[in-house]
Amino acid sequence: MIFLPWPLAGMKDQNLDKLREIESFSDLKIDVSDNDKYQIGIRPEEVVISNQNSVLDNNVIRLSGIVEKISFSGREAQLHVKLIDGNMIMANITHPDESFLEEVGKTVYLELPYKAVMFFEKDNGLRF
Repeated sequence: MIFLPWPLAGMKDQNLDKLREIESFSDLKIDVSDNDKYQIGIRPEEVVISNQNSVLDNNVIRLSGIVEKISFSGREAQLHVKLIDGNMIMANITHPDESFLEEVGKTVYLELPYKAVMFFEKDNGLRF
């Protein structure tokens, strides 16, 4: 599980009110714009990574960062991406080829599906 402070840097132009349209968030009683009370969690296998910035899906949080490191584990690879605020996020990739190593140092675009994002209270770690 990856934990990141809320809100994430680079999200200011995104319509976060759309989080309320996702069934898993519809009952939450939190203000998604609150800066101090929450952190988010997401599993690395839920992070979608791309070489291009997509604007087609409105049900994702879009971020960008620089690939710092790639770790291989059998038929999977884990990308360690440094976000603009210095936080690290990981994305799991299945069946990478050898050219994947060329991604180190390059900018990549990440999508965090709303349905995969979990909110936690920052002070006690409890999940909403």
